[in-house]
Amino acid sequence: MDDDGQVMTLEISVRPSSDVSDPRSVDDLRHKRDVGRFAQWSVSSAKPGYGVQQLLDPSVETLWQSEGPQPHLINIQFRRRMPITQVSLFVDVNTDDSYTPHRIAIRAGSFSGDLQEIKVVELERPRGWSHLIMGEEDDEEDQDSADADPERGVIRAHYIQLAILANHLNGKDTHVRHIKIFAPRGPDST
Repeated sequence: MDDDGQVMTLEISVRPSSDVSDPRSVDDLRHKRDVGRFAQWSVSSAKPGYGVQQLLDPSVETLWQSEGPQPHLINIQFRRRMPITQVSLFVDVNTDDSYTPHRIAIRAGSFSGDLQEIKVVELERPRGWSHLIMGEEDDEEDQDSADADPERGVIRAHYIQLAILANHLNGKDTHVRHIKIFAPRGPDST
């Protein structure tokens, strides 16, 4: 937060890893666990047969396809406050062209009515997994956020929302082939 109590938004560019076995992500994931199964998922819109079920399907051959005006939303709601360290998306600009997300806002809060923007990321020609890390050590503004835990790089929230604000080549609808949400691994992470 700034001196006036306003939440500051951090804008960063994310370089995707082209492979699930990217060394950085494998090392990082030893200390994280996928908590997506504990959440209730919803999307703002979907073409028939391309909804939440396809978004959460582990195959990257299936996908969620939005329908209608932007922003397109992915809502992830937990029963209790969850420590979130990372959101990973599988997107592929070579396959999906103008359907590929380019600018994404990450919002967090207790429910849909009190969400605050944590950061905005831009995906530059993503092919594969894009890892959106919460509270990165070099993100000083993010560390000042009310929901960030600077000692552990964790956002604590009941509700996480990814808002796709823009696509590559100004495309209208969005494709996301898979998504995972991670919390720290350890006794105090449940």
